[in-house]
Amino acid sequence: EKSGLGDIALVSLLSPAKLTSGIIWGAGPTFIFPTATNDALGQGKYQAGPAAVGLYIGKDWVFWTLAQQWWSFAGDDDRESTSQANIQYFIQYLFGENWQIGMAPNILIDWKAAQNNRFTVPVGLGIGKLVKIGPLPVKFTAEVDYMVVHPDEFGQHWGVRFQIIPVLPALFKDTL
Repeated sequence: EKSGLGDIALVSLLSPAKLTSGIIWGAGPTFIFPTATNDALGQGKYQAGPAAVGLYIGKDWVFWTLAQQWWSFAGDDDRESTSQANIQYFIQYLFGENWQIGMAPNILIDWKAAQNNRFTVPVGLGIGKLVKIGPLPVKFTAEVDYMVVHPDEFGQHWGVRFQIIPVLPALFKDTL
Protein backbone atom coordinates (compact mmCIF):
# COMPACT_ATOMS: atom_id res chain seq x y z
CA GLU A 1 0.00 0.00 0.00
CA LYS A 2 1.34 3.42 -1.01
CA SER A 3 0.29 6.92 -0.09
CA GLY A 4 1.29 10.32 -1.39
CA LEU A 5 0.65 12.57 -4.36
CA GLY A 6 0.36 11.43 -7.97
CA ASP A 7 1.22 13.13 -11.24
CA ILE A 8 -0.40 16.49 -12.01
CA ALA A 9 -2.60 16.83 -15.10
CA LEU A 10 -3.37 20.20 -16.71
CA VAL A 11 -5.99 20.78 -19.40
CA SER A 12 -6.35 24.16 -21.15
CA LEU A 13 -9.45 24.64 -23.28
CA LEU A 14 -10.57 27.53 -25.45
CA SER A 15 -14.23 27.86 -26.37
CA PRO A 16 -16.59 30.37 -27.98
CA ALA A 17 -17.79 33.06 -25.58
CA LYS A 18 -21.50 32.64 -26.40
CA LEU A 19 -23.82 29.72 -25.64
CA THR A 20 -25.69 28.24 -28.61
CA SER A 21 -28.93 26.56 -27.46
CA GLY A 22 -27.29 25.57 -24.17
CA ILE A 23 -24.30 23.95 -25.92
CA ILE A 24 -20.67 24.80 -25.13
CA TRP A 25 -17.63 23.21 -26.73
CA GLY A 26 -13.90 23.71 -26.47
CA ALA A 27 -10.55 22.26 -27.47
CA GLY A 28 -6.92 22.67 -26.50
CA PRO A 29 -3.79 20.99 -25.17
CA THR A 30 -3.51 18.73 -22.13
CA PHE A 31 -0.38 17.80 -20.17
CA ILE A 32 0.75 15.41 -17.44
CA PHE A 33 3.75 16.33 -15.29
CA PRO A 34 5.74 13.66 -13.34
CA THR A 35 5.20 15.04 -9.85
CA ALA A 36 4.40 11.81 -7.97
CA THR A 37 5.96 11.55 -4.52
CA ASN A 38 6.36 7.77 -4.95
CA ASP A 39 7.23 5.84 -8.13
CA ALA A 40 4.18 3.61 -7.68
CA LEU A 41 1.86 6.64 -7.79
CA GLY A 42 3.00 8.09 -11.13
CA GLN A 43 4.38 7.26 -14.53
CA GLY A 44 7.62 9.23 -14.41
CA LYS A 45 6.97 10.79 -17.84
CA TYR A 46 6.14 14.20 -19.25
CA GLN A 47 3.09 13.72 -21.47
CA ALA A 48 1.10 15.92 -23.85
CA GLY A 49 -1.77 15.66 -26.30
CA PRO A 50 -5.13 17.07 -27.39
CA ALA A 51 -8.28 17.59 -25.33
CA ALA A 52 -11.88 18.45 -26.25
CA VAL A 53 -15.09 19.10 -24.33
CA GLY A 54 -18.76 19.21 -25.27
CA LEU A 55 -21.36 20.43 -22.78
CA TYR A 56 -25.14 20.82 -22.73
CA ILE A 57 -26.71 22.92 -19.98
CA GLY A 58 -30.47 22.63 -19.63
CA LYS A 59 -32.90 23.85 -17.00
CA ASP A 60 -32.67 20.66 -14.92
CA TRP A 61 -29.92 18.60 -16.59
CA VAL A 62 -26.25 18.99 -17.45
CA PHE A 63 -24.51 16.54 -19.82
CA TRP A 64 -20.92 16.74 -20.91
CA THR A 65 -17.90 14.80 -22.05
CA LEU A 66 -14.23 15.70 -21.64
CA ALA A 67 -11.83 13.61 -23.74
CA GLN A 68 -8.04 13.73 -23.36
CA GLN A 69 -5.19 11.78 -25.02
CA TRP A 70 -1.56 11.83 -23.86
CA TRP A 71 1.70 10.54 -25.33
CA SER A 72 4.95 10.61 -23.37
CA PHE A 73 7.83 12.66 -24.78
CA ALA A 74 10.39 12.90 -21.95
CA GLY A 75 11.04 11.79 -18.40
CA ASP A 76 12.56 8.83 -16.60
CA ASP A 77 14.37 6.64 -19.18
CA ASP A 78 13.84 3.58 -16.97
CA ARG A 79 10.03 3.91 -17.23
CA GLU A 80 7.91 2.71 -20.17
CA SER A 81 6.65 5.25 -22.70
CA THR A 82 2.93 6.00 -22.49
CA SER A 83 -0.08 6.37 -24.76
CA GLN A 84 -3.27 6.78 -22.76
CA ALA A 85 -6.68 8.40 -22.87
CA ASN A 86 -9.21 9.62 -20.32
CA ILE A 87 -12.87 10.19 -21.21
CA GLN A 88 -14.89 11.73 -18.42
CA TYR A 89 -18.64 11.83 -18.90
CA PHE A 90 -21.03 13.83 -16.74
CA ILE A 91 -24.73 13.34 -16.21
CA GLN A 92 -26.14 15.64 -13.55
CA TYR A 93 -29.70 16.39 -12.48
CA LEU A 94 -30.04 19.80 -10.81
CA PHE A 95 -32.64 20.31 -8.12
CA GLY A 96 -33.55 22.80 -5.41
CA GLU A 97 -31.16 24.92 -3.38
CA ASN A 98 -28.11 24.25 -5.63
CA TRP A 99 -28.07 20.46 -5.10
CA GLN A 100 -27.24 17.98 -7.85
CA ILE A 101 -27.26 14.21 -8.26
CA GLY A 102 -25.62 12.19 -11.00
CA MET A 103 -22.27 10.80 -12.03
CA ALA A 104 -18.97 11.95 -13.48
CA PRO A 105 -16.73 8.86 -13.80
CA ASN A 106 -13.53 8.55 -15.85
CA ILE A 107 -13.10 5.94 -18.59
CA LEU A 108 -9.38 5.11 -18.72
CA ILE A 109 -7.62 3.58 -21.73
CA ASP A 110 -4.00 2.41 -21.74
CA TRP A 111 -3.25 1.87 -25.44
CA LYS A 112 0.06 0.12 -24.68
CA ALA A 113 -1.45 -2.51 -22.36
CA ALA A 114 -2.57 -5.98 -23.46
CA GLN A 115 -6.18 -6.06 -24.71
CA ASN A 116 -7.52 -7.59 -21.46
CA ASN A 117 -5.80 -4.85 -19.38
CA ARG A 118 -6.51 -1.83 -21.58
CA PHE A 119 -9.87 -0.43 -20.40
CA THR A 120 -11.43 0.79 -17.16
CA VAL A 121 -15.12 1.68 -17.57
CA PRO A 122 -16.95 2.89 -14.44
CA VAL A 123 -20.51 3.84 -13.61
CA GLY A 124 -21.39 5.66 -10.44
CA LEU A 125 -23.64 7.82 -8.39
CA GLY A 126 -22.82 10.99 -6.52
CA ILE A 127 -24.26 14.08 -4.93
CA GLY A 128 -23.05 17.66 -4.86
CA LYS A 129 -23.92 21.11 -3.61
CA LEU A 130 -22.84 24.58 -4.71
CA VAL A 131 -22.28 26.97 -1.81
CA LYS A 132 -20.77 30.42 -1.43
CA ILE A 133 -17.66 30.88 0.68
CA GLY A 134 -17.40 34.63 0.91
CA PRO A 135 -17.88 35.89 -2.64
CA LEU A 136 -16.59 32.66 -4.24
CA PRO A 137 -18.96 29.86 -5.33
CA VAL A 138 -17.53 26.43 -4.41
CA LYS A 139 -18.97 23.04 -5.40
CA PHE A 140 -18.57 20.08 -3.02
CA THR A 141 -19.18 16.59 -4.43
CA ALA A 142 -18.92 12.96 -3.29
CA GLU A 143 -19.27 9.97 -5.64
CA VAL A 144 -18.92 6.18 -5.57
CA ASP A 145 -18.04 4.37 -8.82
CA TYR A 146 -18.07 0.67 -9.72
CA MET A 147 -15.76 -0.44 -12.55
CA VAL A 148 -17.93 -2.63 -14.82
CA VAL A 149 -14.85 -3.20 -17.01
CA HIS A 150 -11.37 -3.18 -15.47
CA PRO A 151 -7.90 -4.60 -16.16
CA ASP A 152 -7.66 -8.30 -15.31
CA GLU A 153 -4.28 -8.14 -13.60
CA PHE A 154 -4.36 -5.02 -11.44
CA GLY A 155 -7.53 -3.01 -12.02
CA GLN A 156 -9.56 -1.39 -9.32
CA HIS A 157 -13.13 -2.56 -8.73
CA TRP A 158 -14.47 0.44 -6.78
CA GLY A 159 -13.60 4.11 -6.51
CA VAL A 160 -14.63 6.89 -4.14
CA ARG A 161 -14.10 10.53 -5.06
CA PHE A 162 -14.50 13.70 -3.00
CA GLN A 163 -14.06 17.02 -4.78
CA ILE A 164 -13.88 20.68 -3.81
CA ILE A 165 -14.21 22.79 -6.95
CA PRO A 166 -13.90 26.60 -6.78
CA VAL A 167 -15.89 28.32 -9.53
CA LEU A 168 -13.52 31.01 -10.73
CA PRO A 169 -14.62 34.09 -12.69
CA ALA A 170 -13.86 34.29 -16.42
CA LEU A 171 -10.16 34.79 -17.19
CA PHE A 172 -10.98 37.16 -20.06
CA LYS A 173 -13.93 39.52 -19.66
CA ASP A 174 -14.20 40.25 -23.39
CA THR A 175 -13.93 37.89 -26.34
CA LEU A 176 -10.48 37.49 -27.84
